[in-house]
Amino acid sequence: MRASEKLFVDYAGQTVPIVGRRTGEILFEAEIFVAVMGASNYSYAEATRMQTLPDWIGSHIRAFAFFGGVPEILVPDRWVNDYEKIRSEGMKGSENRHWSARESSI
Repeated sequence: MRASEKLFVDYAGQTVPIVGRRTGEILFEAEIFVAVMGASNYSYAEATRMQTLPDWIGSHIRAFAFFGGVPEILVPDRWVNDYEKIRSEGMKGSENRHWSARESSI
């Protein structure tokens, strides 16, 4: 595996409470998106309000900017859920386990 060949992506599963400054109350639980380069374990993480398709795509775009480019292969952890979500939204996906920038509309 080359250093920039695979990028593993998923939501962490744990959430982080976002607390209002004035009231101190929890406004919402933020979802944690994580992207890790396979060979180096170089990592990117960010909090998003939800796990909607726009959040998912936006997190990828910001991760690509952080890494300075697009990897050859994207490896989502929850393949079936992610693929079905994207396919149902009318976006093109790959028929195998891995996606590449050339095969996806992200």
